[in-house]
Amino acid sequence: MPTVLYQHTQAAHPIRIGILVSLAATVVAMLLVPDVEKADWFPDAILGAVAVLFAVSLVLFWSMTVRVTGEALEFWFGPGLLRKRVPLPEIVAVETVRTSFWNGWGIHWTRQGWLYNVSGFDAVLVRLRSGKSLLVGTDEPEALADALREGTTRTAGGPMDG
Repeated sequence: MPTVLYQHTQAAHPIRIGILVSLAATVVAMLLVPDVEKADWFPDAILGAVAVLFAVSLVLFWSMTVRVTGEALEFWFGPGLLRKRVPLPEIVAVETVRTSFWNGWGIHWTRQGWLYNVSGFDAVLVRLRSGKSLLVGTDEPEALADALREGTTRTAGGPMDG
């Protein structure tokens, strides 16, 4: 098993609140939609599907764990069904950055690359050998960046940019 240089789990408070409010609103809508006819199941089915989608999203995005080992940067959401692994030799530079409110949370494309984030606006920009970049959200940006620098220095045998 590789040496763990850094590991931290961040709670997804904004996502939790947003999904719970949306789930509650969906359940209330299901209860308030008038039963026009017993055969008219369409609104209940749609609202039920939306409620299930919110519940699954709540489990999937409950938190985000980031780990740096002697071999890779790894991170996953909630129970780990959504995960990513980047081998340390692929990382050429890291830099702490701030994302904006408009970047939001979750997993999506930004001008700087893919963003993986569950809370707050601090992130580490990871530049890869391929020329691509990704942003890893964290409430410990300096600790994560330092662990990545240490890990890549060990792997590459020399200091890294950033």
